[in-house]
Amino acid sequence: MIGLMTLKEMRDLVAAQIGDTSSGRATKIDLAINMHYCDFASRKRWPQLVRSSEELVTVSSGSKFVYLPKDVEQVYFILPQNSDTLLQPANIEQLFNTAGDTFDQPGSALSYSEAGDFARRYDFYASGEQLSVAQTGLTSTSSAYVTGIVGGQPGSPTSTERGESVTVSATAGVYTSLGAGETYYDISTFSVQANSSAYYMLKGVTSETIYAQIAPGDQTVRYRRLRLMNPPDAATAVTVYWKKRVAKLVNDNQVIELPIGYAIVNKAMATMYANQREYNAAMGYHNSEGEALADRAFDGAVTQGERIEQGVPMIGNRGRRIVIINP
Repeated sequence: MIGLMTLKEMRDLVAAQIGDTSSGRATKIDLAINMHYCDFASRKRWPQLVRSSEELVTVSSGSKFVYLPKDVEQVYFILPQNSDTLLQPANIEQLFNTAGDTFDQPGSALSYSEAGDFARRYDFYASGEQLSVAQTGLTSTSSAYVTGIVGGQPGSPTSTERGESVTVSATAGVYTSLGAGETYYDISTFSVQANSSAYYMLKGVTSETIYAQIAPGDQTVRYRRLRLMNPPDAATAVTVYWKKRVAKLVNDNQVIELPIGYAIVNKAMATMYANQREYNAAMGYHNSEGEALADRAFDGAVTQGERIEQGVPMIGNRGRRIVIINP
């Protein structure tokens, strides 16, 4: 557990090593720590970041799309309820070419494709509506910014994208409508000012649907959407496994989710030396040491490099059984 360090621990280590404990340097160190943390997390299939939704996501009959949790970075697989066959991933061209003229007809869902990241977690209100924003966790007013499609449905020649700023009420849970009173037909982005403690909600005035929620540490939110082929002919729950997107480090006592604290410290030290334009040898050493520490942490967390997989054919069974031998 020694590698699971807090933001303050990592900042203090970097500051002590480079000999600069000023508040200005602390801000730069925090930026470097978050940059390298995000980079390390995105590179590998860390077992610590594997997440699952065991039949918690429900797809309605005839629904074309599935919206996933906002922390999804990479989808591993999708398994429909009461099925022994995983949905097969495909790019969007493959998906429609394979389906042909049945792409819109309900049937057995056999494959899926990425269908974009959205600032909403549900299909938008069909006839358009006004939008409002609220927060919890603050006792002072704050600002939010929303961009979306007005003037017509997305894709229509009459539609255009516009943005609006809204001053969010200091009273928790009080929704403030966007100032222009425009009818929106979709949401492109939803973002707030620097945010370390508040939850922001974006809601439709007519439908009262909460389309998005921004959590502490985030300035925006995105929900990944998948297109099913074909739209299922019956309502079903699906099991989804994915890689989690790590959260930004904003609190001194916030701990990282991967055992790479010393790797991040070394990379941040290298960045600080580069910023200071000195200690080139030290910068190179800490940069390479950080890379090596991250690789060793990953190798210690997984077992694929230390096992042998043997495929064993099973007569009358469509699946493939694996025997794992850990030497």
